[in-house]
Amino acid sequence: MPSMTLKNIPEELLERIRARAQANRRSVNGEVLHLIEAAVLPQRAEPEAMLEKIRKARRTLRVPALTDRFLKAAKAEGRP
Repeated sequence: MPSMTLKNIPEELLERIRARAQANRRSVNGEVLHLIEAAVLPQRAEPEAMLEKIRKARRTLRVPALTDRFLKAAKAEGRP
């Protein structure tokens, strides 16, 4: 398997990576690989998780339900 060497890593960045690795119970190498994968590889969308985030945001923002009636009224608003 190929390898890579990183040089000139700022001390603060390295400390943050070490802390993340410890919190996630990974080695520093494992944490760096995880971060690179998350940044580069496409993320698989989980529909149920996405819907729950949307529902939570709607409750927080108190957005009215987008019913047919609401949408028709919004379209008609401001029209002569």
